[in-house]
Amino acid sequence: METVKRFNTEEFLLKIPYPSRTTSYTPIPHSSVINKIREEADKNNLIVSSTNYSTARNGNVVVGNFNFYADDPRFEMRLMFKNSYDKSVSFGIASGSSVCVCSNGMVTGEFALKRKHTGDADYDVDDFIVNALKELNEYYQRVKRDALILETISLIYAEVYNILGQLFIESQIINSMQLNIVKNELFNSKNFNLITSNEFTAWDLYNAVTESLKKSHPTTYISDHSNLHNIFKTLFV
Repeated sequence: METVKRFNTEEFLLKIPYPSRTTSYTPIPHSSVINKIREEADKNNLIVSSTNYSTARNGNVVVGNFNFYADDPRFEMRLMFKNSYDKSVSFGIASGSSVCVCSNGMVTGEFALKRKHTGDADYDVDDFIVNALKELNEYYQRVKRDALILETISLIYAEVYNILGQLFIESQIINSMQLNIVKNELFNSKNFNLITSNEFTAWDLYNAVTESLKKSHPTTYISDHSNLHNIFKTLFV
């Protein structure tokens, strides 16, 4: 079984050797992505609150999360990126929010920007990061509004089970292991209302699912979050 390492340090990522450039392949070093994000964050007066990284395939695939302080103590702005050295994943970047109490991610829309590793991809990636940081607050405000709406929508058992069936069977956003995580969150969460409570809402269910998405593979981590958010928007917002 493939080993997925979560919460790696930047030092670990910087030590991973990247392949040489060829006529058909342009490597994008993890270090250049991280450094460019920090540089543009400074230019936009964004303060990094935390970072975390997940890797697979011996570090050849990485997903990075940058969280930034925002205007609401319950939420932070989040920038996610994916990158690879083995041609299995194209570079991608997406904007959204993070829930402070549990660090669950929220992403609206699939990758805001994505690019195959060819030609001048390394230069294009810099432009992608510049634009993503400029638009980060806009995306953050969008998902925060969605979250506030979800907080107002009460759910009963049958509705929860139907939604989980859609996520597990139809959309296949969560697998059986993640479904067990969701179940545990529904009945034992320390951060959100339990399904046995009369105050249980769509927001509580959303966070039970995003808690399970922390176990998503790096190759699908961002798309899983994005697809989940789009489903909840279709159902409730």
